[in-house]
Amino acid sequence: MGRKRDIPVTIFYSEREYEDLRRNISKAKITPSTSRSSYIRDCSLGKDIKVIPGLRDVNNTLIKVVDELNLIKRKIDYGEVKEVGSNLDIIKEAITNIYKELNKISKKI
Repeated sequence: MGRKRDIPVTIFYSEREYEDLRRNISKAKITPSTSRSSYIRDCSLGKDIKVIPGLRDVNNTLIKVVDELNLIKRKIDYGEVKEVGSNLDIIKEAITNIYKELNKISKKI
């Protein structure tokens, strides 16, 4: 399966314009290495850029929870762990915190 977008576009910026772009990406809490193209594409196509404070932190916490679940699964698959009680308590607490943070964020929107 090929790329969804297969036409590259090169853009030249002055030093000041590039710094402005980086600053705007930073304000939008976007990771430049993964989403700079999306940000520029959305801006150029007139789409709304929504900044949701706190969402990046929730996402990072969720990634940690998923990593922990994958580690537990791997250990179970290899027979290294027979019981996961305390690890599941940590994960349950993390998921509860994520839920609380998402509720706070949704009230701000």
